Amino acid sequence: MNEEDKLWVFIYKEKYSIWHPWKENDKWKGSWSAKSINSTMFELREGMRKKIGDGNNTDIWNKAKHKESCARIRMLYSQAYEETMQIEAVMMKDKRSIFIASNENSGVTDFQEVIYCDATWAQEHRSGLGFVIGNMYDWKFAGFGNGKAINPLHAEALVVWYGLDNARKKKFRNLVIYRDCEKLVKILNKKIHHTLEIANVVKKIQDGKEELHATRAAPVSYHDYIIVGGGTAGCPLAATLSQNFNVLVLERGGSPYGNSNISDLAHMVENLADLSPMSPAQRFVSEDGVVNARARVLGGGSCINAGFYSRASPSEVRDMGWDAKLVKESYQWVEKVVAFEPRIISWTAALKNALVEAGVSPDNGFTYDHVYGTKIGGSIFDKTGHRHTAADLLEYANPSRVVVLLGATAQRILFRKGGRQQRPQAYGVVYKDEKGNIHTAYLKRGAASEVIVTAGALGSPQLLMLSGVGPADHLNSLGIEVVLDQPMVGQGMTDNPMNAIAVPSPLHTGIATVQVVGISRSGFCVESLTGFDVLPVLSDDTTPASAVEKMATNSQSVNYTGASYFDGGLIGEKLSRPLSRGYLKLKNMNPDDNPSVNFNYFAEPEDVKTCVEGMKTIKRVIESKALHSFRDPSLTVEDLISIFSRLVPNTRGRQANYGWGSLEQYCKDIVLTIWHYHGGCQVGQVVDHDYRVLGVNALRVIDGSTFNFSPGTNPQATVMMLGRYMGAKIQNQRLQEKSQH
Repeated sequence: MNEEDKLWVFIYKEKYSIWHPWKENDKWKGSWSAKSINSTMFELREGMRKKIGDGNNTDIWNKAKHKESCARIRMLYSQAYEETMQIEAVMMKDKRSIFIASNENSGVTDFQEVIYCDATWAQEHRSGLGFVIGNMYDWKFAGFGNGKAINPLHAEALVVWYGLDNARKKKFRNLVIYRDCEKLVKILNKKIHHTLEIANVVKKIQDGKEELHATRAAPVSYHDYIIVGGGTAGCPLAATLSQNFNVLVLERGGSPYGNSNISDLAHMVENLADLSPMSPAQRFVSEDGVVNARARVLGGGSCINAGFYSRASPSEVRDMGWDAKLVKESYQWVEKVVAFEPRIISWTAALKNALVEAGVSPDNGFTYDHVYGTKIGGSIFDKTGHRHTAADLLEYANPSRVVVLLGATAQRILFRKGGRQQRPQAYGVVYKDEKGNIHTAYLKRGAASEVIVTAGALGSPQLLMLSGVGPADHLNSLGIEVVLDQPMVGQGMTDNPMNAIAVPSPLHTGIATVQVVGISRSGFCVESLTGFDVLPVLSDDTTPASAVEKMATNSQSVNYTGASYFDGGLIGEKLSRPLSRGYLKLKNMNPDDNPSVNFNYFAEPEDVKTCVEGMKTIKRVIESKALHSFRDPSLTVEDLISIFSRLVPNTRGRQANYGWGSLEQYCKDIVLTIWHYHGGCQVGQVVDHDYRVLGVNALRVIDGSTFNFSPGTNPQATVMMLGRYMGAKIQNQRLQEKSQH
């Protein structure tokens, strides 16, 4: 690791600093609340607010206790006063976390004003954004007040600690004392300003500052790159390209920050069930009659899904034609911010053992890798139940080069048509803000400037068609001027169908998203969602209803606990690579409306066969010894199939009753989505292997719409990786071309 790659965790200590009077053998208690220093803290705080930080009021200053001496350097950032400071700097392994604790006049006053935060904000970002500016004499703002925010044991970082010796005893990773003060000043001068500017960008998004909404955008603007869709791929792509180029991100939805339905695990179902006009999840029903959802929020699908994080397999990486080394680096780049090992609950532990007992072996333990057998996967929910999203990856962005506009709905891509021998070239995007005002973003003149569409498997083919790139007959029928007759736009639409059984439990299970997955060589995966009533998001019935309450009418054994939760789990199997393919078409010319999509579930007989094998595996799991204590023995698997078939109202035809002898029909009729749909702009059909749209210039599509299959157990890890991967690839190619001229 070279000097430029290091981020520093450092402690500002005022010339006369307060240190906790505990003895060295005392344990960390999460709060500096000793009454003996409360009055001194108050006096110092109030005194400094009166600008007495020049040391004239020695009575107040002398009340503070100075613990130890260290190297003295002059901080260059103070506007309040010039005062010699004492600094200790340490380096930690996690390069993306930096914690600064300071009093109001310790040379970082301006920084405090920029990203001053409270404990809630600190807690939500201790493992993601990782920036805390707090008042040294008011610890609740620095996140020490509730024992959860910025717990050093969780953050794996040296926050303000009582002595460097204590820090060593706590075994922080890669603790290094940095005493070369002259060199340190240079590093801080270069790194601190940039780091805090990044925090400022994300903090603005958090706070919903008006300047980030499209209503405040200029009517006309110019950029090196215009990214349409600030989603799972768009955020990492923008963060990467912004290191060297001017980037505009157009996101039709709002901010994920400050919305507990997004951030809190307990509200995951409410998030998906929200049907308000600008909800993060926009519901649609496919022509197959299956209820589904698409994201409408900064961070995309990572804001509305169940959070499972798993990489693509090496064979899938080869099939995609990707560079394995850059893929690995890109995954790691993502994982530093948004991926965690989950906290396993008792139901999940039992399910893992049940899967192995049912023959989905071996037990691979915890891993991000996609491997056959049973494993504990990663999660974008940390161990406190807080969701981290692709929007958090914007912390990597260069704030001086990226503009993120919320509530900005792309209407169409602008093309410049040449002569007969020349291909159309994208040169801008027309977008509408929330008030209906029209804006135009243009590409800067230059051969390398591009529009990049990252609007998802529905949004990307929809926008291409609205812009005149698609099947000519279909576009002509809607009165859309054809820029390029491309019949494959909207084709190859695929959803990984899921079929499930709800298993009510006599025991309290708690809640958990997907944590364990059984990956079969037969072409299916088995996983479970625990404790949530998912009926409101699996049906088109907008009336609040509890799946468990409905199950209770069929069995008295169900432990009904309320409208959002139930004791038990939904065990489902999804097809890993379904052969059935569908299509997408426009319903109208309104970008706000959902297009028409038909996934053609189970059109291929092989898909039905694979589903039946998956359901048989679920039966073995439910009947296993490992899961015995979590199920009511009076309910057979056939009973559970019959009950669940009556709980999922969709518009598909169904028979009166389902049993073990009608699994083929159960698969077809009681099919659900797991929100892993893809296709519509597939590689080799609509885009090339560099994701350039075939037949036009200066236009790419980089998201799940380009997939021919859904990689890994859950595609979100790979979609985030792809944003970083292609951003790095595009950037490196441009820089190489520049150096050659």
